[in-house]
Amino acid sequence: MALANLPKTPVEFVTALRAPVLASTAATGIPPGFVIAQAALETGYGKSVPTDLHTGRYSYNLFGVKWSGQGDFVETWTREFENGQWVKVLARFRAYSDYQASLDDHARLLLSKRYRGCLRSAGDAESYARCVARAGYATDPRYADKVIDIMRRWNLLNLQPLPFPDVAADDYATEAIAWCKDRGLMVGRDDGRFYPDDPVTRRELAIVVKRLHDLLAK
Repeated sequence: MALANLPKTPVEFVTALRAPVLASTAATGIPPGFVIAQAALETGYGKSVPTDLHTGRYSYNLFGVKWSGQGDFVETWTREFENGQWVKVLARFRAYSDYQASLDDHARLLLSKRYRGCLRSAGDAESYARCVARAGYATDPRYADKVIDIMRRWNLLNLQPLPFPDVAADDYATEAIAWCKDRGLMVGRDDGRFYPDDPVTRRELAIVVKRLHDLLAK
């Protein structure tokens, strides 16, 4: 994630996260709009990233991921919903070397056994958000509603993952490449990448033309 510091306004925060989140969700199937909205909620659009109460260490933790006993952590005050009310508690949060490490760890968490079943509803970002909340991501009983409100506010509900991890969000051909992938015309290489700058051989062109012909004939 090419960010030295998080942007200072909500619109800058959402805009800056768009490309790296689209890239990170290309191979996972996790709705990118959910990831951006969750980061916005957990950090107050970047203003409340957990920082160690004792040393001032910055955690780069975009998703409020708690420390599980492994890796680095920071300790700070937070609010939890317990026994029907909000209480202030001292908690340990995962600490990362940079924002990309936070994105990567968040993806691993959402692909773990606890949340993996939510991928069945990944085609609907709202349903996915409610599934993750039901699985216990946060104690806030309105957690899903808050994430969904952010997705609606910033038009993130229908944000689609990148077709391939090596196709940038701002590439002029991204939409066309996604169209070709969705229809089976161009499916990438065995490693899951598209290699957009590689030349096309006559054999490959013939295969694409044949697939297009078969598609139009349906």
